[in-house]
Amino acid sequence: MSAETAPRGWFTRLLINRNYALYWTGISISNFGDFVFSSTLLLWISYQIGHNQAWGPLAAGVLELCIALPTFLFGPIAGVFVDRWNKRRTMLLMDVLRAALILLLLPVSGVIPGRLDPLWQLICIYGDIFLCTLCTLLFSPARATLNRDIVPDERREQASSMIYSSNSTFMILAPLLAGILFFSAGAVWALIINAGSFLISFCCILAVQAPAEAKRSEQASLFQEFTSGVRYVTGNSTLRCVLVSLFLLMLGGGITNTLGPFFFEHSLHAAPALFPQFEAVGSAGLLLGALSATWGLRRLGALRTFQGGLVLMGIFELLFSRSTSLFPAFLLTFLTGICNSFLNTSVSPLAMRLVPREYLGRVFALIEPGMRLAQLISAPLAGFLISHYLYHLDASFLGLHFGPYDTLLGVSALLVLVSGLYACFSMRTKKNSVETRH
Repeated sequence: MSAETAPRGWFTRLLINRNYALYWTGISISNFGDFVFSSTLLLWISYQIGHNQAWGPLAAGVLELCIALPTFLFGPIAGVFVDRWNKRRTMLLMDVLRAALILLLLPVSGVIPGRLDPLWQLICIYGDIFLCTLCTLLFSPARATLNRDIVPDERREQASSMIYSSNSTFMILAPLLAGILFFSAGAVWALIINAGSFLISFCCILAVQAPAEAKRSEQASLFQEFTSGVRYVTGNSTLRCVLVSLFLLMLGGGITNTLGPFFFEHSLHAAPALFPQFEAVGSAGLLLGALSATWGLRRLGALRTFQGGLVLMGIFELLFSRSTSLFPAFLLTFLTGICNSFLNTSVSPLAMRLVPREYLGRVFALIEPGMRLAQLISAPLAGFLISHYLYHLDASFLGLHFGPYDTLLGVSALLVLVSGLYACFSMRTKKNSVETRH
Protein backbone atom coordinates (compact mmCIF):
# COMPACT_ATOMS: atom_id res chain seq x y z
CA MET A 1 0.00 0.00 0.00
CA SER A 2 2.79 2.43 0.87
CA ALA A 3 4.49 1.79 -2.44
CA GLU A 4 1.39 3.03 -4.24
CA THR A 5 0.31 5.87 -2.02
CA ALA A 6 3.69 7.56 -1.65
CA PRO A 7 4.21 8.32 -5.35
CA ARG A 8 0.57 9.26 -5.70
CA GLY A 9 0.80 11.72 -2.78
CA TRP A 10 3.95 13.30 -4.22
CA PHE A 11 2.36 13.50 -7.66
CA THR A 12 -0.86 15.15 -6.48
CA ARG A 13 1.01 17.68 -4.36
CA LEU A 14 3.11 18.72 -7.34
CA LEU A 15 0.72 18.42 -10.31
CA ILE A 16 -2.71 18.35 -8.59
CA ASN A 17 -4.06 15.31 -10.50
CA ARG A 18 -3.54 13.30 -13.67
CA ASN A 19 -5.96 15.38 -15.73
CA TYR A 20 -4.41 18.68 -14.74
CA ALA A 21 -0.88 17.32 -15.34
CA LEU A 22 -1.88 16.53 -18.93
CA TYR A 23 -3.74 19.82 -19.31
CA TRP A 24 -0.83 21.87 -17.94
CA THR A 25 1.71 20.04 -20.12
CA GLY A 26 -0.31 20.63 -23.29
CA ILE A 27 -1.11 24.28 -22.55
CA SER A 28 2.47 25.09 -21.52
CA ILE A 29 4.02 23.56 -24.63
CA SER A 30 1.42 25.27 -26.82
CA ASN A 31 2.16 28.63 -25.16
CA PHE A 32 5.89 28.13 -25.71
CA GLY A 33 5.27 27.55 -29.41
CA ASP A 34 3.13 30.69 -29.52
CA PHE A 35 5.84 32.81 -27.87
CA VAL A 36 8.50 31.56 -30.29
CA PHE A 37 6.20 32.18 -33.26
CA SER A 38 5.14 35.66 -32.10
CA SER A 39 8.76 36.74 -31.60
CA THR A 40 9.71 35.34 -35.01
CA LEU A 41 6.82 37.07 -36.79
CA LEU A 42 8.13 40.50 -35.88
CA LEU A 43 11.66 39.54 -36.95
CA TRP A 44 10.35 37.99 -40.17
CA ILE A 45 8.53 41.14 -41.24
CA SER A 46 11.05 43.66 -39.90
CA TYR A 47 14.32 42.04 -41.01
CA GLN A 48 13.33 40.03 -44.07
CA ILE A 49 10.08 40.94 -45.82
CA GLY A 50 10.14 44.68 -45.04
CA HIS A 51 13.85 45.11 -44.42
CA ASN A 52 15.11 48.59 -45.42
CA GLN A 53 11.66 49.46 -46.76
CA ALA A 54 9.82 52.65 -45.81
CA TRP A 55 6.65 50.61 -45.28
CA GLY A 56 8.39 48.11 -42.97
CA PRO A 57 7.20 49.63 -39.65
CA LEU A 58 3.66 49.90 -41.00
CA ALA A 59 3.72 46.25 -42.07
CA ALA A 60 4.82 45.23 -38.58
CA GLY A 61 2.12 47.40 -37.02
CA VAL A 62 -0.62 45.76 -39.08
CA LEU A 63 0.10 42.52 -37.18
CA GLU A 64 -1.54 44.03 -34.10
CA LEU A 65 -4.57 44.94 -36.20
CA CYS A 66 -4.86 41.34 -37.45
CA ILE A 67 -5.17 40.23 -33.82
CA ALA A 68 -7.27 43.13 -32.57
CA LEU A 69 -9.85 43.10 -35.37
CA PRO A 70 -11.13 39.52 -34.88
CA THR A 71 -10.89 39.99 -31.11
CA PHE A 72 -13.30 42.93 -31.24
CA LEU A 73 -15.57 41.56 -33.97
CA PHE A 74 -15.90 37.95 -32.82
CA GLY A 75 -14.38 37.74 -29.32
CA PRO A 76 -17.53 38.51 -27.30
CA ILE A 77 -19.79 36.28 -29.40
CA ALA A 78 -17.24 33.41 -29.34
CA GLY A 79 -18.06 32.83 -25.69
CA VAL A 80 -21.67 32.02 -26.60
CA PHE A 81 -20.55 29.17 -28.84
CA VAL A 82 -18.09 27.92 -26.22
CA ASP A 83 -20.84 27.79 -23.59
CA ARG A 84 -22.96 25.76 -26.02
CA TRP A 85 -20.29 23.33 -27.22
CA ASN A 86 -18.35 20.52 -25.56
CA LYS A 87 -15.25 22.24 -24.15
CA ARG A 88 -12.74 19.45 -24.66
CA ARG A 89 -13.85 18.81 -28.25
CA THR A 90 -13.67 22.54 -28.98
CA MET A 91 -10.07 22.65 -27.75
CA LEU A 92 -9.10 19.59 -29.79
CA LEU A 93 -10.60 21.01 -32.97
CA MET A 94 -8.96 24.40 -32.49
CA ASP A 95 -5.54 22.79 -31.91
CA VAL A 96 -5.81 20.86 -35.17
CA LEU A 97 -6.99 23.90 -37.12
CA ARG A 98 -4.22 26.11 -35.75
CA ALA A 99 -1.54 23.52 -36.52
CA ALA A 100 -2.82 23.29 -40.10
CA LEU A 101 -2.95 27.08 -40.47
CA ILE A 102 0.63 27.51 -39.24
CA LEU A 103 1.90 24.81 -41.60
CA LEU A 104 0.21 26.62 -44.50
CA LEU A 105 2.76 29.40 -44.02
CA LEU A 106 5.69 27.10 -44.82
CA PRO A 107 5.56 27.78 -48.59
CA VAL A 108 5.96 31.53 -48.02
CA SER A 109 8.76 31.10 -45.47
CA GLY A 110 11.44 30.18 -47.98
CA VAL A 111 11.12 26.39 -47.92
CA ILE A 112 10.11 26.37 -51.58
CA PRO A 113 12.82 27.84 -53.87
CA GLY A 114 11.99 31.19 -55.39
CA ARG A 115 11.13 34.47 -53.70
CA LEU A 116 7.47 35.32 -53.33
CA ASP A 117 6.41 38.93 -53.80
CA PRO A 118 6.52 40.72 -50.40
CA LEU A 119 2.92 41.87 -50.77
CA TRP A 120 1.69 38.29 -51.18
CA GLN A 121 3.84 37.15 -48.29
CA LEU A 122 2.24 39.77 -46.05
CA ILE A 123 -1.27 38.93 -47.25
CA CYS A 124 -0.68 35.25 -46.46
CA ILE A 125 0.73 36.06 -43.01
CA TYR A 126 -2.04 38.53 -42.13
CA GLY A 127 -4.79 36.16 -43.26
CA ASP A 128 -3.24 33.28 -41.36
CA ILE A 129 -2.90 35.30 -38.15
CA PHE A 130 -6.50 36.51 -38.47
CA LEU A 131 -7.78 32.92 -38.73
CA CYS A 132 -5.50 31.66 -35.95
CA THR A 133 -6.82 34.42 -33.70
CA LEU A 134 -10.39 33.29 -34.41
CA CYS A 135 -9.44 29.77 -33.33
CA THR A 136 -7.77 31.10 -30.17
CA LEU A 137 -10.90 33.10 -29.31
CA LEU A 138 -12.77 29.79 -29.12
CA PHE A 139 -9.94 27.83 -27.52
CA SER A 140 -9.23 30.18 -24.59
CA PRO A 141 -12.72 30.28 -22.98
CA ALA A 142 -13.06 26.51 -23.48
CA ARG A 143 -9.69 26.06 -21.78
CA ALA A 144 -10.82 28.14 -18.78
CA THR A 145 -13.98 26.08 -18.37
CA LEU A 146 -12.13 22.76 -18.67
CA ASN A 147 -9.67 24.02 -16.07
CA ARG A 148 -12.59 24.65 -13.72
CA ASP A 149 -13.93 21.14 -14.34
CA ILE A 150 -10.74 19.23 -13.59
CA VAL A 151 -9.19 21.29 -10.75
CA PRO A 152 -10.67 21.11 -7.24
CA ASP A 153 -11.67 24.49 -5.86
CA GLU A 154 -9.05 24.44 -3.12
CA ARG A 155 -6.24 23.86 -5.69
CA ARG A 156 -7.17 26.57 -8.22
CA GLU A 157 -4.57 29.01 -6.94
CA GLN A 158 -1.87 26.37 -7.38
CA ALA A 159 -3.12 25.56 -10.89
CA SER A 160 -3.07 29.23 -11.90
CA SER A 161 0.41 29.68 -10.44
CA MET A 162 1.72 26.71 -12.43
CA ILE A 163 0.46 28.16 -15.72
CA TYR A 164 1.95 31.59 -15.05
CA SER A 165 5.25 30.09 -13.88
CA SER A 166 5.71 28.24 -17.14
CA ASN A 167 4.58 31.27 -19.16
CA SER A 168 7.03 33.55 -17.35
CA THR A 169 9.87 31.12 -18.02
CA PHE A 170 8.97 30.88 -21.70
CA MET A 171 8.72 34.67 -22.01
CA ILE A 172 12.43 34.77 -21.16
CA LEU A 173 13.54 31.80 -23.25
CA ALA A 174 11.32 32.04 -26.34
CA PRO A 175 12.60 35.37 -27.75
CA LEU A 176 16.19 34.16 -27.36
CA LEU A 177 15.43 30.92 -29.21
CA ALA A 178 13.40 32.76 -31.85
CA GLY A 179 16.30 35.10 -32.61
CA ILE A 180 18.83 32.26 -32.86
CA LEU A 181 16.60 30.19 -35.14
CA PHE A 182 15.49 33.05 -37.36
CA PHE A 183 18.93 34.51 -38.06
CA SER A 184 20.37 31.05 -38.71
CA ALA A 185 17.54 29.35 -40.66
CA GLY A 186 14.75 31.88 -41.26
CA ALA A 187 11.17 31.49 -40.09
CA VAL A 188 10.85 27.79 -40.95
CA TRP A 189 11.75 26.35 -37.55
CA ALA A 190 9.45 28.71 -35.67
CA LEU A 191 6.55 27.50 -37.84
CA ILE A 192 7.46 23.85 -37.24
CA ILE A 193 7.82 24.39 -33.48
CA ASN A 194 4.49 26.20 -33.23
CA ALA A 195 2.60 23.65 -35.31
CA GLY A 196 4.22 20.82 -33.36
CA SER A 197 3.27 22.47 -30.06
CA PHE A 198 -0.39 22.53 -31.13
CA LEU A 199 -0.24 18.82 -32.00
CA ILE A 200 1.34 18.00 -28.63
CA SER A 201 -1.39 20.03 -26.95
CA PHE A 202 -3.96 18.03 -28.93
CA CYS A 203 -2.51 14.74 -27.67
CA CYS A 204 -2.44 15.94 -24.07
CA ILE A 205 -6.00 17.28 -24.11
CA LEU A 206 -7.18 14.10 -25.84
CA ALA A 207 -5.82 12.10 -22.89
CA VAL A 208 -7.67 14.27 -20.35
CA GLN A 209 -10.66 12.44 -18.86
CA ALA A 210 -13.04 15.36 -18.57
CA PRO A 211 -16.30 14.94 -16.64
CA ALA A 212 -19.37 14.42 -18.77
CA GLU A 213 -21.10 17.67 -19.68
CA ALA A 214 -24.79 17.90 -18.99
CA LYS A 215 -26.91 18.29 -22.08
CA ARG A 216 -28.47 21.69 -22.25
CA SER A 217 -32.18 22.15 -22.57
CA GLU A 218 -33.75 24.16 -25.37
CA GLN A 219 -31.28 26.84 -26.36
CA ALA A 220 -32.13 30.48 -26.69
CA SER A 221 -31.09 32.42 -29.76
CA LEU A 222 -27.48 33.49 -30.20
CA PHE A 223 -28.39 37.11 -29.49
CA GLN A 224 -30.35 36.20 -26.37
CA GLU A 225 -27.49 34.16 -24.95
CA PHE A 226 -25.01 36.91 -25.73
CA THR A 227 -27.13 39.59 -24.04
CA SER A 228 -27.73 37.34 -21.04
CA GLY A 229 -23.97 37.02 -20.65
CA VAL A 230 -23.52 40.80 -20.84
CA ARG A 231 -26.33 41.27 -18.31
CA TYR A 232 -24.67 38.80 -15.96
CA VAL A 233 -21.36 40.68 -16.15
CA THR A 234 -22.92 44.10 -15.66
CA GLY A 235 -25.33 42.85 -12.99
CA ASN A 236 -22.72 41.20 -10.76
CA SER A 237 -21.17 44.07 -8.78
CA THR A 238 -18.01 42.17 -7.81
CA LEU A 239 -17.36 40.88 -11.31
CA ARG A 240 -18.05 44.31 -12.74
CA CYS A 241 -15.50 45.78 -10.34
CA VAL A 242 -12.88 43.22 -11.45
CA LEU A 243 -13.42 44.11 -15.10
CA VAL A 244 -13.29 47.87 -14.47
CA SER A 245 -10.08 47.43 -12.46
CA LEU A 246 -8.50 45.39 -15.26
CA PHE A 247 -9.57 47.99 -17.83
CA LEU A 248 -7.89 50.79 -15.83
CA LEU A 249 -4.82 48.60 -15.37
CA MET A 250 -4.50 48.03 -19.11
CA LEU A 251 -5.01 51.72 -19.85
CA GLY A 252 -1.86 52.29 -17.82
CA GLY A 253 -0.17 49.28 -19.38
CA GLY A 254 -0.65 50.65 -22.90
CA ILE A 255 1.19 53.84 -21.92
CA THR A 256 4.05 51.97 -20.23
CA ASN A 257 4.54 49.53 -23.11
CA THR A 258 4.65 52.36 -25.63
CA LEU A 259 6.94 54.76 -23.79
CA GLY A 260 9.16 52.31 -21.89
CA PRO A 261 12.11 52.37 -24.33
CA PHE A 262 11.98 56.19 -24.60
CA PHE A 263 11.87 56.63 -20.82
CA PHE A 264 14.82 54.25 -20.51
CA GLU A 265 16.96 56.32 -22.88
CA HIS A 266 15.88 59.89 -22.14
CA SER A 267 14.87 59.83 -18.46
CA LEU A 268 17.25 57.18 -17.13
CA HIS A 269 19.98 58.28 -19.58
CA ALA A 270 20.83 54.63 -20.27
CA ALA A 271 22.22 53.10 -23.45
CA PRO A 272 19.46 51.56 -25.60
CA ALA A 273 21.55 48.38 -25.85
CA LEU A 274 20.81 47.75 -22.16
CA PHE A 275 17.04 47.77 -22.65
CA PRO A 276 16.80 43.97 -23.32
CA GLN A 277 18.51 43.36 -19.95
CA PHE A 278 16.04 45.77 -18.37
CA GLU A 279 13.13 43.74 -19.78
CA ALA A 280 14.80 40.53 -18.63
CA VAL A 281 14.82 41.86 -15.05
CA GLY A 282 11.07 42.43 -15.28
CA SER A 283 10.60 38.92 -16.64
CA ALA A 284 12.66 37.53 -13.76
CA GLY A 285 10.29 39.30 -11.37
CA LEU A 286 7.34 37.76 -13.20
CA LEU A 287 8.89 34.32 -12.82
CA LEU A 288 9.64 34.71 -9.11
CA GLY A 289 6.14 36.06 -8.52
CA ALA A 290 4.55 33.17 -10.37
CA LEU A 291 6.60 30.62 -8.43
CA SER A 292 5.62 32.14 -5.08
CA ALA A 293 2.03 33.07 -5.97
CA THR A 294 0.55 29.85 -4.57
CA TRP A 295 2.03 30.66 -1.17
CA GLY A 296 0.60 34.17 -1.27
CA LEU A 297 -2.82 33.15 -2.56
CA ARG A 298 -3.25 30.50 0.12
CA ARG A 299 -2.57 33.01 2.87
CA LEU A 300 -4.35 36.05 1.47
CA GLY A 301 -6.99 34.56 -0.83
CA ALA A 302 -7.60 35.45 -4.45
CA LEU A 303 -9.52 38.66 -3.76
CA ARG A 304 -6.99 40.26 -1.41
CA THR A 305 -4.13 39.19 -3.67
CA PHE A 306 -5.88 40.86 -6.60
CA GLN A 307 -6.46 44.07 -4.63
CA GLY A 308 -3.01 44.17 -3.03
CA GLY A 309 -1.26 43.33 -6.30
CA LEU A 310 -2.88 46.30 -8.02
CA VAL A 311 -2.11 48.78 -5.22
CA LEU A 312 1.53 47.71 -4.81
CA MET A 313 2.03 47.62 -8.56
CA GLY A 314 0.73 51.20 -8.82
CA ILE A 315 3.05 52.37 -6.01
CA PHE A 316 6.13 50.70 -7.53
CA GLU A 317 5.34 52.10 -10.98
CA LEU A 318 4.87 55.59 -9.54
CA LEU A 319 8.27 55.38 -7.85
CA PHE A 320 9.71 54.00 -11.09
CA SER A 321 8.42 57.03 -13.04
CA ARG A 322 10.46 59.28 -10.71
CA SER A 323 13.66 57.23 -11.13
CA THR A 324 16.67 58.92 -12.67
CA SER A 325 19.27 56.14 -12.42
CA LEU A 326 19.47 52.50 -13.39
CA PHE A 327 19.74 50.64 -10.08
CA PRO A 328 16.46 51.83 -8.50
CA ALA A 329 14.74 51.48 -11.89
CA PHE A 330 15.90 47.86 -12.21
CA LEU A 331 14.87 47.09 -8.63
CA LEU A 332 11.42 48.64 -9.03
CA THR A 333 10.90 46.83 -12.35
CA PHE A 334 11.72 43.55 -10.62
CA LEU A 335 9.23 44.28 -7.80
CA THR A 336 6.58 45.35 -10.31
CA GLY A 337 7.04 42.03 -12.11
CA ILE A 338 6.41 40.13 -8.86
CA CYS A 339 3.21 42.11 -8.21
CA ASN A 340 2.11 41.59 -11.81
CA SER A 341 2.42 37.82 -11.42
CA PHE A 342 0.47 37.80 -8.16
CA LEU A 343 -2.23 39.86 -9.86
CA ASN A 344 -2.41 37.67 -12.98
CA THR A 345 -2.43 34.46 -10.96
CA SER A 346 -5.35 35.64 -8.84
CA VAL A 347 -7.68 36.56 -11.73
CA SER A 348 -8.52 33.03 -12.90
CA PRO A 349 -9.48 31.48 -9.51
CA LEU A 350 -11.31 34.69 -8.60
CA ALA A 351 -13.38 34.62 -11.80
CA MET A 352 -14.12 30.91 -11.45
CA ARG A 353 -15.61 31.49 -8.00
CA LEU A 354 -17.64 34.45 -9.17
CA VAL A 355 -19.06 32.98 -12.39
CA PRO A 356 -21.34 29.93 -12.78
CA ARG A 357 -20.01 27.34 -15.20
CA GLU A 358 -22.71 28.01 -17.81
CA TYR A 359 -21.50 31.63 -18.12
CA LEU A 360 -17.74 31.09 -17.98
CA GLY A 361 -17.20 31.05 -21.74
CA ARG A 362 -19.04 34.33 -22.26
CA VAL A 363 -17.36 36.06 -19.33
CA PHE A 364 -13.82 35.08 -20.31
CA ALA A 365 -14.60 35.99 -23.93
CA LEU A 366 -15.56 39.51 -22.81
CA ILE A 367 -12.41 40.08 -20.73
CA GLU A 368 -9.88 39.90 -23.58
CA PRO A 369 -11.60 42.45 -25.91
CA GLY A 370 -12.02 44.85 -23.01
CA MET A 371 -8.36 44.69 -22.03
CA ARG A 372 -7.18 44.97 -25.63
CA LEU A 373 -9.47 47.97 -26.16
CA ALA A 374 -7.87 49.72 -23.20
CA GLN A 375 -4.40 49.20 -24.66
CA LEU A 376 -5.47 50.36 -28.10
CA ILE A 377 -6.87 53.55 -26.57
CA SER A 378 -3.93 54.45 -24.35
CA ALA A 379 -0.97 53.38 -26.52
CA PRO A 380 -1.65 55.64 -29.54
CA LEU A 381 -2.94 58.40 -27.26
CA ALA A 382 0.35 58.41 -25.36
CA GLY A 383 2.30 58.64 -28.63
CA PHE A 384 0.04 61.44 -29.86
CA LEU A 385 0.40 63.48 -26.67
CA ILE A 386 4.19 63.15 -26.72
CA SER A 387 4.46 64.06 -30.41
CA HIS A 388 2.09 67.05 -30.39
CA TYR A 389 1.95 68.53 -26.89
CA LEU A 390 4.49 67.17 -24.41
CA TYR A 391 7.69 66.61 -26.38
CA HIS A 392 9.31 69.81 -25.08
CA LEU A 393 7.88 69.58 -21.57
CA ASP A 394 10.45 70.75 -19.00
CA ALA A 395 8.78 71.79 -15.75
CA SER A 396 9.31 71.67 -11.99
CA PHE A 397 6.80 71.32 -9.19
CA LEU A 398 7.54 70.98 -5.45
CA GLY A 399 11.16 70.35 -6.30
CA LEU A 400 10.38 67.54 -8.74
CA HIS A 401 11.32 67.72 -12.40
CA PHE A 402 8.77 66.69 -15.01
CA GLY A 403 9.67 65.76 -18.57
CA PRO A 404 7.45 64.19 -21.26
CA TYR A 405 8.15 60.51 -20.61
CA ASP A 406 8.27 60.44 -16.81
CA THR A 407 5.08 62.52 -16.70
CA LEU A 408 3.06 60.09 -18.79
CA LEU A 409 4.55 57.10 -16.97
CA GLY A 410 3.40 58.79 -13.77
CA VAL A 411 -0.11 59.04 -15.24
CA SER A 412 0.11 55.33 -16.11
CA ALA A 413 1.10 54.50 -12.53
CA LEU A 414 -1.76 56.58 -11.14
CA LEU A 415 -4.22 54.69 -13.34
CA VAL A 416 -2.92 51.40 -11.91
CA LEU A 417 -3.05 52.76 -8.37
CA VAL A 418 -6.61 54.06 -8.88
CA SER A 419 -7.64 50.63 -10.21
CA GLY A 420 -6.26 49.04 -7.03
CA LEU A 421 -7.95 51.51 -4.70
CA TYR A 422 -11.20 51.11 -6.63
CA ALA A 423 -10.93 47.33 -6.22
CA CYS A 424 -10.25 47.67 -2.49
CA PHE A 425 -13.16 49.99 -1.73
CA SER A 426 -15.67 48.46 -4.17
CA MET A 427 -15.12 44.83 -3.17
CA ARG A 428 -15.09 45.09 0.61
CA THR A 429 -18.33 43.09 0.89
CA LYS A 430 -19.18 39.49 0.02
CA LYS A 431 -15.61 38.29 0.62
CA ASN A 432 -16.74 34.97 1.99
CA SER A 433 -18.67 34.18 -1.20
CA VAL A 434 -15.83 35.23 -3.44
CA GLU A 435 -12.94 33.24 -2.08
CA THR A 436 -12.09 30.22 0.00
CA ARG A 437 -9.50 30.87 2.70
CA HIS A 438 -6.85 28.21 3.20
